[in-house]
Amino acid sequence: MRLSTRLVAAALLAASVAAGPASQAGQSTDFEVELAQGDAATVESGAVAGVNPGHFAGADETYPCGDSSSPTAYCQTILVHVTNPFTEAEAKKGRERASLDLTLEMSGAGDLALLVYESDADGNRGEQVTSSDGLGESVESASVTVTTTADNEEGWFLVEVFFHAFSGTWTMDAAFA
Repeated sequence: MRLSTRLVAAALLAASVAAGPASQAGQSTDFEVELAQGDAATVESGAVAGVNPGHFAGADETYPCGDSSSPTAYCQTILVHVTNPFTEAEAKKGRERASLDLTLEMSGAGDLALLVYESDADGNRGEQVTSSDGLGESVESASVTVTTTADNEEGWFLVEVFFHAFSGTWTMDAAFA
């Protein structure tokens, strides 16, 4: 099994040299999503390929995203901005919680991981808040509880779609409720 994984990784690495990242939505991320409470959105990758061979060697379990145009540290990023506006009555209660639910579905060969970090409006990666990395699974999902207050009605998250070894397309559904 280990040999076949390395062969897949090598084949995807060769294929990824010709494939570039999806179009840029911002300077530091590949895509951007705005969600108010009750909203949902879908992000589609287009055709992509990439591999991180260092991960297969066990050299780095931290999933470095790096430059999304590099096939050796390949991932794509989504900056998610959530807002949870308060009514006057809600503001008197002090805070409100809502859930950001992410579902990543791949169509192609290989394996992906879904990693979610705290962020800011510039897409800077903060502390990891959740992840989903089911080996060989075609669907990954993760949820984050977002707590907002009357003084801070928004949250920012950097989502990384990490390519262990992958060639194909992926779709991520995001819902904030």
